[in-house]
Amino acid sequence: MSQDTQPWRAWWQEQRRRNEELVRATQAMTMAWTLQVGHGPSSPLWTLRPRNELDQARRGGAGGLGRFLLKVRKSRKRRLRCGSADAEPWHLEISLPSGRSGCFQCSPESTVGELKVRAQQFFRRGFLRLFSKDRCLSPCESLAGLRDEHLTAAVAKVKIAASLAAFSIWSFNGPVVVWGNPHSGGENYDVEHLLQNVQQIKAADTAFAAILGNGSVVTWGDPTWGGFSDDVVLQNVRSISGSSTSFGAVLQNGGVVTWGEGQEDIQEVQDELHDVQEIVATSTAFCALRSDGSVVTWGNREMGGEVTPQVRRKLREVCQVKASGGAFAAILKNGSVVTWGHPKYGGDSDIVEQLRNVQQLCTSRAAFAAVCGETSSVVTWGDARFGGDSSMVQHQLRNVMKIKASQKAFAAILKDSTVVCWGDAKSGGDCRSVQSKLQGVRQIRASGAAFAALLQNGDVVTWGSATSGGDSSSVADQLHHIQQIKSSSDAFVALRDDAQLICWGNPRFGGDGPCWNSDEQLEEDERTKSCGACGVAERAVVSRVAKTVEALISKAPRSVGNCQSAADIFRRSLETSPSSAEIHLHLADALNCIMRIETNGNMLLISGTQDTPENIRIWKKVGPEAWEHANEALKSMPRSARAASVYADAFQYMSSAHGILRQALTGGGQEFLRNARRMQKLGPQEEGGLGFIFEGCFYLAAPWPVRDPSVALRLMQKALAVKKSKRNFYYMGYLAAVCKGSHL
Repeated sequence: MSQDTQPWRAWWQEQRRRNEELVRATQAMTMAWTLQVGHGPSSPLWTLRPRNELDQARRGGAGGLGRFLLKVRKSRKRRLRCGSADAEPWHLEISLPSGRSGCFQCSPESTVGELKVRAQQFFRRGFLRLFSKDRCLSPCESLAGLRDEHLTAAVAKVKIAASLAAFSIWSFNGPVVVWGNPHSGGENYDVEHLLQNVQQIKAADTAFAAILGNGSVVTWGDPTWGGFSDDVVLQNVRSISGSSTSFGAVLQNGGVVTWGEGQEDIQEVQDELHDVQEIVATSTAFCALRSDGSVVTWGNREMGGEVTPQVRRKLREVCQVKASGGAFAAILKNGSVVTWGHPKYGGDSDIVEQLRNVQQLCTSRAAFAAVCGETSSVVTWGDARFGGDSSMVQHQLRNVMKIKASQKAFAAILKDSTVVCWGDAKSGGDCRSVQSKLQGVRQIRASGAAFAALLQNGDVVTWGSATSGGDSSSVADQLHHIQQIKSSSDAFVALRDDAQLICWGNPRFGGDGPCWNSDEQLEEDERTKSCGACGVAERAVVSRVAKTVEALISKAPRSVGNCQSAADIFRRSLETSPSSAEIHLHLADALNCIMRIETNGNMLLISGTQDTPENIRIWKKVGPEAWEHANEALKSMPRSARAASVYADAFQYMSSAHGILRQALTGGGQEFLRNARRMQKLGPQEEGGLGFIFEGCFYLAAPWPVRDPSVALRLMQKALAVKKSKRNFYYMGYLAAVCKGSHL
């Protein structure tokens, strides 16, 4: 064949291929399209489009599918209804303390929880509690006895506590929700049933302690460092303070009880611990401030547990005590400051002559900063590497309103609501990169090496170490209308006014926290607790069983035998706890691991590749059982990102047993897309962006005209932005090659 005819032959072959694809697509589209993302056949993802719109579609289109004879229809939100349409409706009026009110149509089949959801949407306020004339209404309570009543809605104050690597959130008369590192208090299954009417939660480095309404205390976390308190009597507790490794509680009678690591020294001063107002702690020592203005210390002598006679003579009329990692500083009634402890941690302030008329103190790990005098200037001392030297910005430190500190740096809010920083630049001591944004600052929070400033308009500005939360770009579009911010050592959590929790920072320190609506989660926990369907005792069993098989199923290299043994353990556990959602979830996950190892090994499920007869046999054998247990878990935990992920995996294997191509063109494709988008909504960071991977795989593996590698590539890029894992790099490389080959 001559060279002149080769281009024409290539063109003819390309046209023939396109015609064949068009015929196949037409045949497929003549069938009833069942790929949809809505809740029924009335909201299909794709519908046939007239040919006279083809040119317009090619110029733009919607959703990346415009070049095909298809268009994307917007999904319609279902209106929330309170009760059955068949029941006779009546009206309830709900009002806020501000006077704003709304009238809601209800039926006797409705619950208070359903009405509360509608009220929150109407008032655009989260964490509402509904009250009748004489009591607070339970979310699971029926509306049948409240006909034509006038209800009052009050916004419950939400509180957040943080240990070194975990968070706790709770509200009035609600449950406690925790997340983060389990070894730092990120799990509380064993004591969840005890956490009723929580008034206050305090944290040590790796444990939490909650004061209940009856004055008792519940602890969880590392048992050695304060997470276990059964060997002490904790009744009539007024307040709690935590050090790095232990807790100290002030009782109503002014006495003190301590527990955790290294509390033997308290016996030496036990007789002096009376009329105590508060307790402050360094990393390994405590200081109790008594009502007469004197102090009592115990613990590590070098780190502040011992006061020399010379210093003790000065400790009269103490008003306030602050602690660094290894030293104490006391503000006296006359405005002077007395320090003791390790000199490298700021325990020697005699060299500082300007410490007069001190208004407030702030501490980093090894330095102090004091706001002094009528000009509200700042005096610093301690280790210069930890912010103990502020000479570079001293001329700016006037009219200081408040100071916050990370481990090695300080940030001061001035009277004009701007910010001045000093200390270690990598720990937030240099804010020049965001200085123009730091206007109208009303509050600052600090992690171990980063800062987050809450502005008066509700926006958030961050700086410092990216791994400690100094980079919030991944959630920047969500950080608006923020009410409060809390930090662990390397992560932040922000509570928005619509009750949404926004987390960022190191995932191992709580930075990949719950992405569900926190108000709905707390209400759901409260509702199940009130209705007696919580199963807390079962969850304690689950925790122990899960820890038993954790080493087994995660053993490297992970094998089918290990996963099968774990599955057998969970099957036996279901015999005694058949309603446990956690056991169903763990069992489904183990079965998914078996199928993944034996078949595709995390590779794309593409028709004609992984769907071998042997793989299909395994999927048919194991898939239905995995899906059944994953479905049970998801029904009980509809807002759990982990449950959504395990369910999506199980469905993928079960449906692929009936043919990958067939599932892509029938109802299986609809469910697959819904699963992927649910993962993106509930937990975009779950499994390193698995929700984006799933949807990207759909657009890559589906046949023409649904197949769209460019859309798949954009989704894979989102997954890679979440986590730079080997799997995500593999998919990115594969997609890049496909797109390059397709000239997209």
